[in-house]
Formats: sequence, structure tokens, C-alpha cells
Amino acid sequence: MARTKQTARVKGRARDVVRKNCTNVELSELAKRKEPSKKVIEQPSLRQFKSNQDESTTKGGTNNHVRHTNNKSKPPRGHEETLSKIQKVECDARQVYFEHLLDPDHPLNWRAQPAPGLENPGSLCYINTTVQLLYGMKCTRNLFSSGSFWQGLDLTTVHQFDTFGQKGGFIAVALHTLFQEMHLHNCRHSVESFKDVLVLHHSFRDFDNTSQQDVNELLTKLLDTLSEALRMDNKCDPISEVFRSRAISYVLCQSCHTESVNNGDLSTSLEVAITGRSIMECISAHFRLEDVHDWKCGHCKLARPAFQGFRLEPRNILIISLKRFSVNGTKNNTRVDFPFDDLDMTKFTETDEQTDPSDNKFSLIAVIQHYGDSPCKGHYDVIMRTGDTTWHRFDDKHVELTNTSKLVTSDVYTIIYCRHDKLHELIF
Repeated sequence: MARTKQTARVKGRARDVVRKNCTNVELSELAKRKEPSKKVIEQPSLRQFKSNQDESTTKGGTNNHVRHTNNKSKPPRGHEETLSKIQKVECDARQVYFEHLLDPDHPLNWRAQPAPGLENPGSLCYINTTVQLLYGMKCTRNLFSSGSFWQGLDLTTVHQFDTFGQKGGFIAVALHTLFQEMHLHNCRHSVESFKDVLVLHHSFRDFDNTSQQDVNELLTKLLDTLSEALRMDNKCDPISEVFRSRAISYVLCQSCHTESVNNGDLSTSLEVAITGRSIMECISAHFRLEDVHDWKCGHCKLARPAFQGFRLEPRNILIISLKRFSVNGTKNNTRVDFPFDDLDMTKFTETDEQTDPSDNKFSLIAVIQHYGDSPCKGHYDVIMRTGDTTWHRFDDKHVELTNTSKLVTSDVYTIIYCRHDKLHELIF
């Protein structure tokens, strides 16, 4: 009896959230579509969403992408249909989420498991690789099945066009839908559909073609967009808490050793040039101090020689991108060695007396490989840690067990680490 009352209270709170974030018309439509609680409700197909959008074009609408505008009152003329379709995807996805969450017979059980294989109809391996990487991390997989996901979307303002276009809440919802389809192993066309929704956002306009794209660029933009979408009231969002490190720049006076510190921007990726044959050599060169002449020291009140550099304030996940491609497009195929379980970032990080030394020790969780001569040509795959001693290679629809002997190659493009003490909490 107590369990029944508790379930009823939870369902009541969930319904209040749905009512708060859906219009009366949407709620009416949801009530008509509601299935019996013991039947698993599937989310609307993102491919169908795109088809509906194209159909509206045939009937006199437009298939132009949603564009950001300075008009804060309403979207540009001709885009109301597109916006309405995306709002419907959001409302349907919220309803499905609560049905799965609160039905004790059919819980949304996102158990730890290797990411499924994904179809590649052509030049989409960069999306497959990114999605399989994020799905393979317990922290992101659980984020998109938790109540905090919907709470952080700020759905009271997401339907305002300028906020909607900037923050990209619909991309977060599309990724949530894609993750659930992956969990149900019902994702034959899901990645292609995810791209259809992705390019509606102004940050991904350059991806709206049939050519290959840079996986590092996609991963960085996607994490940044999700961070903005899930941030409420200027608070730290769950993406930033895990992925976005801060670079702290400083100038050190050589005379009085006074530091002038500037807290830099947050970044999801540490891009390092290949200046040696080990990742530590590359990172050390990246953080090398530079001479500054005639710098006016705030303490000395005189022009002094100084050193300029920066330190890192890393989050729990550290993404290191190797700059393999030059400005003229040539690729550096140098093999870069890297440790598996003991990447020590202590001398490159911001520390104080309260800092635990273990906070700066990182363990390898994944590598993204690139085969080819250009970041926009060739092929991508990802090798990911799926347990204490198990690794899987994800190559589009092919998923196979592998071992660490195949990790260090000249094809490694991106190296992903997790803080050692957070490995079981965040990854598997």
C-alpha cells in the first residue's frame, strides 16, 4: 500500500512537470495518444520528423533551416512549421520518458552495455563514432535518462525562437531519443535522422552536406551545444561538470615572482601539436612558458621581464586532440605513445594545499582513430573501454572485442581520459 501511494505521488509530480512544459493543445493530443501503461511506448521516429518537414514543403511551406535572428518576438517568416515540428518532438519525447520511468512493469532500464553497431549509409562514420563514444560513457548515458535532463532544458523559454535557436534544446531531445533507440537496438536509420535534426541548429550548418566531417569538431560543438541547452539560471550544467576544463593563463614577473592571473575560457578539448613521440612531450610543449619583455608588473610598478603561460583546471573527462593536419592539409602520421592508467597532469594543473594528488591522475577510456589523408576524407572508428579489462572497437555497425595492443598506432586522432578515481562512477 505504501509503495502504491509513493508511486502515485511520483506520477503526480511527473504529470505536473509535463503540464508545466506542454501547452493545453499538446496535452490534449497526448491524452488521445496515451497507450495502456503496460505497453512500452516508442518514441516518434526522427526520420519521420524529417519526412513530415519535407511534406510541409511540398504543401507550400519551406525546407529552409532554422536560422538565428535578432528578432526576439517571433521567428522569420516561413519557419513556424519547422519550429512547430520540433516542439512536437519535444512534447512527445517528454511523455514517453515519463511513461517509461514511472511504469514499474516497463522501467527505462539503461543498463551498462557496449554501444550497438550503427548503420552508415555514407560519410556518417564521424557521427557514429561521436554517438557511440558518448553512449559508451555511463555519465552521459544516465544523464539522458534522468529527471535532471528535463529539468535542465529550461522548457519555459525554449520555445522562444532566438533562445531556441541558440541553446539547441531540440538537439538534446534528439540525442535522448537516439540513445533510447540504441538501448532498444532499434536504430537502423537513427543516426541519419539525428543529423537531419542536428543541422537545424546554426552551429552545425556546415555539416549539412553529404561529405565527411572532422570528428573532433563535431564532438566539441555537440558538447558545447548540450552544455548551453542544459544550463539553467547561469548555473553549472552537467556537461560542463564532467567535460569542460578551464585554461588559466598567467604572467609571472621574473623579478618579484608575482603572478597576474586571468581565468580563461572553458573548453571541452585540449588540442596539442605533435612535437614529440609521447603524449607527455606534446603536452609539455603545449604548456611551455614564453618570454614577455617590458611587462609592467603590478607589484614592482616597473617594466620587467616576465614569463607567460597557462595551467589547466581539468574536469573529470580529459579529451586530448592531436593536431595531425597542417594548414595546407598534409597529415602528420607520427606515432604518439600514451599511458593507459597513469597520466599524471599535476605539473600542468591548478593546485592548492587542499588538492588531492590523485585528482590529477587519469586513466585511458577511449581513442578515436582516423584512416586517410584528410579530416574530411577517410574513415573514423573508436576503441573504448567497456570494463576494468575489456575493450571494444566500434566501427559503424561492426562491434568487436579488442585488446590494448591495438590502441597505440599512428592513426590515433583523439585520446580520451577519465580521472582515475571517477572511472567506475562515470564510465562503466
